[in-house]
Amino acid sequence: MLLKFNILKQKIKSFKFMLGVLLRFKKPTDNIVVICSQQLDEYLVQYHKIKNKSKINKSA
Repeated sequence: MLLKFNILKQKIKSFKFMLGVLLRFKKPTDNIVVICSQQLDEYLVQYHKIKNKSKINKSA
C-alpha cells in the first residue's frame, strides 16, 4: 500500500507541474488543460481516500 501511495504522490506532483506549464501557454478552457486538471482531480481524490482510510485504521 505504501508503494501505491508514494506513486500516487509522485503522479500528483507531476500533474501539478504539467498543469502549471500548460497554463503558461494555454487558456484554462483549452481541452488539454481541462483534461490535465481532471486527471489531477482524480489522483487527489484517490490520495485523500487512501490517507483517510489510513487514519481510520490507525485509530481503530
